[in-house]
Amino acid sequence: MNSIDQKQVVPNQNASVKSSGKTVDDAIANGLSALNTTKDRVDIEIVKEGSRGILGIGAEDAEVVLTLRPEPEPETPADAEPTPETSVAEAASESDTGEFDPELVQRAEQVLRDLMEKMGIDATISSRIG
Repeated sequence: MNSIDQKQVVPNQNASVKSSGKTVDDAIANGLSALNTTKDRVDIEIVKEGSRGILGIGAEDAEVVLTLRPEPEPETPADAEPTPETSVAEAASESDTGEFDPELVQRAEQVLRDLMEKMGIDATISSRIG
């Protein structure tokens, strides 16, 4: 007899279910179905391994408790490390005098070189005014 005891199912929180099945794998599959998730997103506690009994007499179902792992919180801009692209954009807006800053141009070229290298693209980066 397969059963699922929904202890707590609250969206965006650590939801957990207690489920059973003929085997531990069956119990886990039942719990995953109840939580509508995959095995890599839950912590599994085996409550009872279960047993087949003798000729089916005294058989006991396996029982498990599956608990959803909390989703990592998205990185906020305040926590984010500045990227070279962001730094170049910030520098460009700060030096909005109409003149080109040679250091800014060199840094922009280096950012593009690094990006192309990481993408596996062999390219020549150059800049010109106008």
